[in-house]
Amino acid sequence: MKITTRQNVREAWVGLTTEYAVNDALDADATPFQNMQIVDSQAFGKMLVLDDFVQTTERDEFIYHEMMVHVPMFSLENPKSVLIIGGGDGGALREVLRHPTVQRAVMVEIDERVIEFSRRHLPMICQEAFDDPRAEIVITDGAKFVAETKETFDVIIVDSSDPIGPATVLFERDFYRDLAARLTDRGIMVRQTGSSFMQPDELPQAMALAYPLFAHTAGYTFTVPTYVGGLFSAMYCSAGTDPHTIDAAMLQPRFEAIGGEFGYYTPGVHVGAFQLPGYIQKRIDAITPSDRPAPTKTGPVTFGWELTLDLYDCNPETIASEQAIQQYARQLCEVIGMVPYGHPQTPYFGENQEHTKGYSLLQFIETSSVVGHFSEGTGGVYINIFSCKAYDAEKAKHFTADYFGAGRTVARFTTRH
Repeated sequence: MKITTRQNVREAWVGLTTEYAVNDALDADATPFQNMQIVDSQAFGKMLVLDDFVQTTERDEFIYHEMMVHVPMFSLENPKSVLIIGGGDGGALREVLRHPTVQRAVMVEIDERVIEFSRRHLPMICQEAFDDPRAEIVITDGAKFVAETKETFDVIIVDSSDPIGPATVLFERDFYRDLAARLTDRGIMVRQTGSSFMQPDELPQAMALAYPLFAHTAGYTFTVPTYVGGLFSAMYCSAGTDPHTIDAAMLQPRFEAIGGEFGYYTPGVHVGAFQLPGYIQKRIDAITPSDRPAPTKTGPVTFGWELTLDLYDCNPETIASEQAIQQYARQLCEVIGMVPYGHPQTPYFGENQEHTKGYSLLQFIETSSVVGHFSEGTGGVYINIFSCKAYDAEKAKHFTADYFGAGRTVARFTTRH
């Protein structure tokens, strides 16, 4: 239906009403899922309103879409497959497709009319994203899609509205379980978790549901003027990539390779976004282990965690010393709080080839094992730490690199289901 009278947009919160002055009401429709409006606001340009709440605007959408997309995308090297749940305005899809490594981007939207509205009224947001050959648009319920598909994705972005109406199911435990199963081993999932001030429980409640399913779960924030309270929050989850190990220097080459303009995101903003204000961190810290539900038998059960380290240009004296290698195994157990089972075994073999000649290590621990191979010919050290008990992978990585004097370290952390 066409709106013929101008009416300001009012959002009603508990104890608070926000109002946006409107120049013109452009269009409106009632779909089977929600009421939609497009208005021309005085301060923020064209505005998409769903069920009387502002979803996105012409002038500040770049903040939300850049932070929802580039935080997970730049955290991975060469992300190839992306799933977007929701995102009918096309802004998230637009930012995903800026990454040339992306081979396929699947966007699952329950309400086809949102896409139609956005293409007609908000072309400055979606731009050419819906016509990109790498984009695949699926019109269905996002929870149903992730429950039934067998595909896995490097990045999943849950760009949903708040937990009311059709989006309610996207805030439930089964949905998080299915998301975890749809990620690759190195994959990252992010989702919006509302206003940090006006919806203070949304992020900690989401993290409580996600904790049993992902090795790494963290909140991050960014400021969106039209989202009430200003400081908006999102949740980051991954089986293999700890956001706190990523620094700006690591992100800068990937950032520069993309090119083009960014209105909000920078490598420094990315890193700083995970430094949470005290009032948010306090709520997260209040999530006790009893609040964190155990995985169900039908969902992905975490068997253990494996850290793989490739160390180069190591100290030749240390890697050639059987005593030093055995001492490393003992000290590593202390550093990461593991109980050794028996003594370290350090046979010397591989002498038929120069690059394999050297000691190997096997240290059983009560929760699995530490395995290492030491190449005297190349100065390389290759370590696998596997445990069914959680441990601090970053501490293990730094201790190992320092112990063997590594000039360069490549680390991979994987959750085994």
